[in-house]
Amino acid sequence: MISIKFKAISFIVLSLCLFVFVDRNLQSQASSSNGSVQYRDGVISFEGDQQFSIKMSIPDTLRILDGNTPVQGAYNLSLLPKSNTKASLQITILKNKTGETVSKQQFEENVKNEASRMLSQAVEEHLTFNDVVLNGGYGIYYTLTDASLINKRRDSDEYLYLTSYRANYDNGYVVVATILTDDLNYTVYQRMLECLFSMVVLYSE
Repeated sequence: MISIKFKAISFIVLSLCLFVFVDRNLQSQASSSNGSVQYRDGVISFEGDQQFSIKMSIPDTLRILDGNTPVQGAYNLSLLPKSNTKASLQITILKNKTGETVSKQQFEENVKNEASRMLSQAVEEHLTFNDVVLNGGYGIYYTLTDASLINKRRDSDEYLYLTSYRANYDNGYVVVATILTDDLNYTVYQRMLECLFSMVVLYSE
């Protein structure tokens, strides 16, 4: 798991795909991108891949920092507020290795096992999971508070709250996302959640 403190790090341990991806920070991701992303008419497309795209509602208050297709068919996307609000949204989309949809029970079990390993570093003593019904799939997310940052001054890349989101789509794609913020009441935080809930993974053979 990410070593506390909650920083601008995308942490993914997704046992159902046997895939681990670590993105050190938003700046290094931008400088190492090997692809570009376009957003038009509510659809995100990646340069060099005509078959894959994402339908997502992105409000005017957010901007796409970067998007790329690094390895093993995983697509990365980073969104930040246009304002100086301290928050970030990092998304990775990847296909289950078998190409088949994982059962809802197995998917939720994997997410809960991952989350339990993070609990020792959080303020929360118990995990609260939120289910989301999606267009063509379902999602689950939880939020943790960094115990090491309570009543302490935070650096620019340290965040008090981490929301971890997972979605499983009927076409075999999985979405792994992390929202980092200092305030769960920020309007931009709610907009980031809405972006995730609106997401549809499109793929044409």
